[in-house]
Amino acid sequence: MSKRSRSPEEVLDALDDSDVADEVDRVRAMSSADVDRELAASGEDAGTIGAGASEVFERAVRRRTEVLAGRPKREPQRKSVRVWIGASAMAASIGLVAVAASNPALLGLRSRAWDTAAKARAVAERARTLRERASEACEKRLIVECEAALDEARALDPGGERSDEVRALRQRIGAAAGAHSNAPGADP
Repeated sequence: MSKRSRSPEEVLDALDDSDVADEVDRVRAMSSADVDRELAASGEDAGTIGAGASEVFERAVRRRTEVLAGRPKREPQRKSVRVWIGASAMAASIGLVAVAASNPALLGLRSRAWDTAAKARAVAERARTLRERASEACEKRLIVECEAALDEARALDPGGERSDEVRALRQRIGAAAGAHSNAPGADP
């Protein structure tokens, strides 16, 4: 009949249940002199046992040192990697600021002032386009179209009426209207 091997848990349970645990506790509580006296009473040499214990301890320390020496050392993190990561983070931040500056709407930073300025630029552009159209119409002697375009531009941008070009166009319209009223068959 073969004996079955005990699991580690079963061995520990057996030690806890036995008198061995009590004996270990009793020996731990003894002083060195009491241990030496008990060993001498049982016929053992305390010096030989002590030397054997020192030998076992030294072997354990050597084994532990060898194990630790055999482990691969963790290489320190290279400084260049840290610098590269920091530079990348800074570049990303600068890029984000540049995008926000060029188009705040992308980041939800559009304000009323931004909208107002954009509308003012659009209105000024429309008034400029109308004045160009008026100039072309006057060149073709289409006086009614010229005056209508200038009037629409004035409604959008009254300050544009002060420019030399607009004044010249208004004079041409006036001259053409005067010439028309002096023409034979014109209504008085």
